[in-house]
Amino acid sequence: MTFELTWLDLGLIVVLAYAWGRYAQWRINMHNLLNNPQGIANILSKYAEVKDVDANPQLEVEVRVEWHEDQCYIYRKDTNEFMAQGMDITQAINAIDSRVHQGAFVVPKEMATKPQENQP
Repeated sequence: MTFELTWLDLGLIVVLAYAWGRYAQWRINMHNLLNNPQGIANILSKYAEVKDVDANPQLEVEVRVEWHEDQCYIYRKDTNEFMAQGMDITQAINAIDSRVHQGAFVVPKEMATKPQENQP
């Protein structure tokens, strides 16, 4: 009597061995966590820190302002991406969608006011 292993049998053995190994590792992890409550507290505190950082991104973006007639156009200085337009700086910055950027804008002083040649 001979016993032959086919590729299907070998594949099934590999999958079962992998599943058993994952289950054993999960059991070891749970055992270690339950026997060390400080470990759970450390994990939860790290998660809270990461969540707080993601909730409040304080990213400053330098912008370039162009004035054409009575409109001001705001572009990102690093990518030249158009962000918004308005009658003045405040209106244009308020028009920037919060999904595009949440944070502060750095506007050069010389670009913040309408140039004299564009004044009526």
